Amino acid sequence: LLIAGSAGGQTLVPLTLESYIALAKKQNPQVRISNAAVQSSVANQRSALSKLLPHVDANAQAGYSQAQRQIPGTSTGGDYSAGISANQLIFDFGKSWLSNSASSKSVDAARYDEQEAQQTVVLNATAAYFNYLLAQMLFTVAQDALSQYQAHLEQAKALFETGKQARFTVSKAEVDVANATVSLITAKNGVRLAKVQMDVAAGITLSEPVVLADSLDVSEKDISMEAALSRALDARPELVALRARCEGARLQLISAKTALLPDLNANASYGYRRTDVTDWNWDYNVGVTLSASIYEGGALVASVRSASAAYDQTTAQLDLQKQAVASQVEQYYYEKADAFERISATKKLIDQAAEGLDLSQQRFAAGAAPSLEVTDAEATLAGAKSSHAQALFDYRTAHAKLVAAMGGL
Repeated sequence: LLIAGSAGGQTLVPLTLESYIALAKKQNPQVRISNAAVQSSVANQRSALSKLLPHVDANAQAGYSQAQRQIPGTSTGGDYSAGISANQLIFDFGKSWLSNSASSKSVDAARYDEQEAQQTVVLNATAAYFNYLLAQMLFTVAQDALSQYQAHLEQAKALFETGKQARFTVSKAEVDVANATVSLITAKNGVRLAKVQMDVAAGITLSEPVVLADSLDVSEKDISMEAALSRALDARPELVALRARCEGARLQLISAKTALLPDLNANASYGYRRTDVTDWNWDYNVGVTLSASIYEGGALVASVRSASAAYDQTTAQLDLQKQAVASQVEQYYYEKADAFERISATKKLIDQAAEGLDLSQQRFAAGAAPSLEVTDAEATLAGAKSSHAQALFDYRTAHAKLVAAMGGL
């Protein structure tokens, strides 16, 4: 993201987490897919509603007939007709109304599926944003470690030239610098890969270089296990969508049972008819029709059984999803608590490792400590910084997952 300004005509604008999430919700294809699914459900619901509304048809016919008659013989001629007809359902024991209500529940479920898709996009974008921050922190750690190893190499060379250290000390320091250089290259590549993940999560290619405004070192809102579970079981979009589908399946089951009962329809028609031996004449009819299925090869009974099985399947899926949601909430809650404790522990570890490195460098300069003691202390400090960065990432990511598992705050 760039705006006009200095530094070659461009000034970098830091990208906040909120603006990046908004970008992902707008550009990610997953959101468009879920929106299309909602539109499809709305269209299906309108199709089901049409059964409750009048149906009007226009018709026209032209034909030629030949008939054998005893008197006066063979009769032939054309037959032409044109008109309109209308049909309106009066009563079908609620079958069509139940079918329309079930379709309405499908629309509700699709809208909650859309919310779930948006939450997934938000979670993926948040994780990608935090992962880039982590990659940057690890890159900084690798840079600091390389600088320390290079400083140690210069110190080792100076002590070797004065005869206070052996040639092996310089060689070992050179190897440490080479290894630190490789680690820095790996960390730099990690930043590039993190940028790719941000592009994928956002659905577009971000301008380079990416400058993020937020930090991993932020305290998140404290959420109790009880509040998280209660919120998740009540507001999680997957559960709300499944509840709507369960209600829709129940209505479809009732509708399938009412298909065994008769239908009552009102009908009317008006038109004109002419043959080769008569002029155009008009006719109309108005009436009601009562129809009931007597035998359709067991199709209606099979439809009831299918609807019953679909209802049982949906309710079982709801129970299974409840268990999965509760498990996710507990997992992310404990992951967040674990990461929070590791943040404090790694802070102390960094302080202790920095103090240990300082003492080792002083002892090495005085000739009282071998080079290995200094490099071990440098590796310990770099490891502590990396562990602290990882703890910060795990803490914020676990919180984001917990919020998503709850269905949002």
